Amino acid sequence: MTDKCSISLRLFSEAVGAEAMLSGVGLEASVTHNKGKPRQTPKGTPLDGVYSESFAVFPLVKNDNRWLSESIKECIARLAHAQNLFTEIKVNGGRAELFIGWFLSGSSGDILTSSLLLEVAGLGLDLSFDIYPPDGMEQSAALPTSSRSI
Repeated sequence: MTDKCSISLRLFSEAVGAEAMLSGVGLEASVTHNKGKPRQTPKGTPLDGVYSESFAVFPLVKNDNRWLSESIKECIARLAHAQNLFTEIKVNGGRAELFIGWFLSGSSGDILTSSLLLEVAGLGLDLSFDIYPPDGMEQSAALPTSSRSI
């Protein structure tokens, strides 16, 4: 299989700060910011306004060529200890999600079984997908595309 995926944990919260996210997850974050702090670009250039919520991104899997479902299972195992943090974030109106970049080499797919989805949901995590078809394939699609939350 030549498909690849990259998966990150993304946390968004108005009530839980980035430091609590870092300590609750116990992994190194690639991006963090705190609610109320001045906005800036990734390179540190100031932007107008302040962050409306705290945010943290934790890279979990990068350029993995296993089945997507296997990569998700690995992430669940690595994050099981942080279930209480995810619950706290969600109870207070925030989001906790596995952000999945799925890079396809052609027509492809995988099965996300009901038991796998129950494990993801049991941790209080959502799944957010960005799917990258091979070059040229997106122009050949006959159906319109959209992004929505189900």
